[in-house]
Amino acid sequence: FTKKDLERPIKVPIVIPILVTIVSAFLVVAPIISEPALEYLYCVLFILSGLIFYFLFVHYKFGWAQRIS
Repeated sequence: FTKKDLERPIKVPIVIPILVTIVSAFLVVAPIISEPALEYLYCVLFILSGLIFYFLFVHYKFGWAQRIS
């Protein structure tokens, strides 16, 4: 984002990342819809906990967290 004039060695049409994201989401959600089980809830909670830690330590960059690492 900061070096917009720099020549990029590889250019990918935006359709490809969107398609890969949709297929990946389908592959994650399809087993949950076809055979719901309690283990899938644990997986979703694990993923959501990762998002919480991301926002706390990476996005907001708390000062005390920076001193620990």
